[in-house]
Amino acid sequence: MVEESDKKKFKEYLDYGDVFKMIELIKRESSLYRKDVDIKKYVQDELKKNKVNDCDNLTNYKSIFEVSRNFIVTTNYDHALEWRNNKDDFGYRDLISFNRISGTTEFLKELSIFHIHGELDSIDSMIVTESDYINFYRNKKNLDKLTSIFSGKRIVFIGFSFKDKYFKDLFGELNEIFKENSYIITNNLHSMDIDDLVEENLREINIECDFDKIVETNELIFKYLKSELII
Repeated sequence: MVEESDKKKFKEYLDYGDVFKMIELIKRESSLYRKDVDIKKYVQDELKKNKVNDCDNLTNYKSIFEVSRNFIVTTNYDHALEWRNNKDDFGYRDLISFNRISGTTEFLKELSIFHIHGELDSIDSMIVTESDYINFYRNKKNLDKLTSIFSGKRIVFIGFSFKDKYFKDLFGELNEIFKENSYIITNNLHSMDIDDLVEENLREINIECDFDKIVETNELIFKYLKSELII
């Protein structure tokens, strides 16, 4: 039986976007999801249940491949990028999970897709809980691999909120060293949030449109990126 106070607290965390607190509340009050592995299994099952099978609907994914020059980094667990890659034969070496590689040098010489927070078919690789994030971003080998990928690169962030504290801290450290201008595509962002992105040395491309127009508007942005940027 879920208490009303728990529902209220969960909604507060949800509205604030505090995923870690939501997970901790679930683990504390639920009889089914007491352990981290229970949470991961639930996430895995839900993503597999709701996976996208129609690659033709992944229009923006196709454009991501056309814009990218040598690699794509994703924090998503799903295989949508791989499906689009195989559908159109973009030639990317897919499904590179961080926990499976010792270094990135050989992969950066090829067209590659990196799943830095793990992938759907390997529950042990999935970075979900706060302890997962702490362990991942405090691991020197992981930091070295991430640094080798991002250093000296001009990055375009797509569908990324930049509220991931651990990645944000890493990106800030790299900015201090390399000072590269990077871009982030956002949707109807408030001016206060835009100011926060500027502080992160991110050039913001803000889409002001209704949700059903996002894909179409993104396509216009991708055309601009392909003509104006070398990523």
